[in-house]
Amino acid sequence: MVRKNLRIFRSINFDTLTILLLIVWLPALWFLWLYLHFTLLSIAGVIVAIYSVKFNPGSKTSTRYLFLLAPFLILCVWTGVKTFYFIALIFTTLFLLESYRSKISYLPALSILAISPITLYISKIAGFNIRLYLTEASVSAMQVFKLNVYSNGNIIWLNGHSFFVDEACAGLKLLEASILVSIIIAAFYEKYYSGIYNWFIVTFWLLLTITLNLICNLVRIIILVIFEIMPTNPTHMLVGVFCMIFYVIIPLALVGSKLNRLLPNNKEVLNTTTSPKLWLMAILVAVLFCSGIRSTYLYYNQLNEVGASSFYLKDYKSTPMGDGITKLSKAQSLIYIKPIANFYNADHNPSICWQGSGYVLKSFDKLELNDGLVFFGILENKGSKFYTAWWYQDNSNTVKTIDQFTWRYDACIHQKQYNLINVNSISYKQLLTDMTMVRSERTLFSK
Repeated sequence: MVRKNLRIFRSINFDTLTILLLIVWLPALWFLWLYLHFTLLSIAGVIVAIYSVKFNPGSKTSTRYLFLLAPFLILCVWTGVKTFYFIALIFTTLFLLESYRSKISYLPALSILAISPITLYISKIAGFNIRLYLTEASVSAMQVFKLNVYSNGNIIWLNGHSFFVDEACAGLKLLEASILVSIIIAAFYEKYYSGIYNWFIVTFWLLLTITLNLICNLVRIIILVIFEIMPTNPTHMLVGVFCMIFYVIIPLALVGSKLNRLLPNNKEVLNTTTSPKLWLMAILVAVLFCSGIRSTYLYYNQLNEVGASSFYLKDYKSTPMGDGITKLSKAQSLIYIKPIANFYNADHNPSICWQGSGYVLKSFDKLELNDGLVFFGILENKGSKFYTAWWYQDNSNTVKTIDQFTWRYDACIHQKQYNLINVNSISYKQLLTDMTMVRSERTLFSK
């Protein structure tokens, strides 16, 4: 089937379309080299995208994607964010294909977006709250059966044994795999019934996949906890595979078999629509190329510009770390202050940054202090243990929050500079002392 889709492109006007695609993608691969994550899953996503390619035989050429890529191209030129550049690149590719061929299925674009850093970025932002929700939901479900179970953060306790709902157990990485599997199923039905799903059906399909994935992981956690199946047990992976088959793949296949009624029975039409003017294509490619250069330049220079500010606390040694990060240290404590360049940029919480030092965030929870909530966790590495806490705080120390929407909205509307504050100590008592000092009024200064 993949070979069949590759042969489709042989019938396209290579004199113009192929040259334009090469001009767009060759520099883009260089611009996005550090942005993209080349893994087995990303390679699988590209294969799925090729498999899901289907041109609509019942439609003529279309310029609909021009209206979708325009705002992202403008945002990329304005902000220089690589995510906007990546989305504009995908829409530009679809625009070129539909301009010289006919309307194409939505599934290839969805498969590329599923394996892109956008999905990873969203999962990292929502990951902590999802894991806490899955932990609480699993405990509530098991308590219905009168089991002696309770939760503490992302830890489930059953009959004196503890189980960690970590990132792998929560299945956040498997979400991408589930979406790719759902695209394969949808693409199969599109090809089998010779039709293309509209955007409403594709959106419903995506939301259904995400919902089934959450149910799958909820059931998986309950089974692992009740039968005390540890990660070192080979059955641990088998439980995940069977749950994905019975709670994701089979339901999607059944629903997909019913959705074929919504597929239009398209007949081949003679495509007489003229292709867009080359000058329009040239302008589009030139703007995309310039935005790629701008996003790459800002990617390497933006954080260095933010790093002009430094921070200090009494009795702590202040050390600039590069990328705008300041380290405050003393005998039993270590504090990192990480400026976030803009409201749309990613943040680097301990679950990401400490991995390079071999530490794993085994357990975490929300900790309530007198002036608000913070994330609290324990970092472990071969018997070594740190108590860690983090939150988001503006330079004026007036806003302290763990809510992503709150600080991003404030940074966008009021143009405030926000920092991720990460406090680390060898004891819980010392951690509370350090957090109180950092969060107290006018103890943290920038100059």
